[in-house]
Amino acid sequence: MPLGEFEKHLLRLLAVNRSPECTRQWLAAVAEATALFLKLPPEEIGCLYLDTHGQAVMPNSPAPEFHQLRRHFGCVDGAWPAVTAS
Repeated sequence: MPLGEFEKHLLRLLAVNRSPECTRQWLAAVAEATALFLKLPPEEIGCLYLDTHGQAVMPNSPAPEFHQLRRHFGCVDGAWPAVTAS
């Protein structure tokens, strides 16, 4: 898979950092994200998946409850709402 400009920029940052642990963690995160993206419906990439309580959750597309998750695609000038105790 060819690298985009964003990935090239991040790899340059890692090269400057020169921390083997940072590089290992970054590559592991990229591999995990890539595997997740390949499992999700292409038209839903970029949305947040919310449970019945409105909490963001990690989607698991093979799980039966995956279809019950609410999709949040965001909007221009949108914000993630916060509920605080008064």
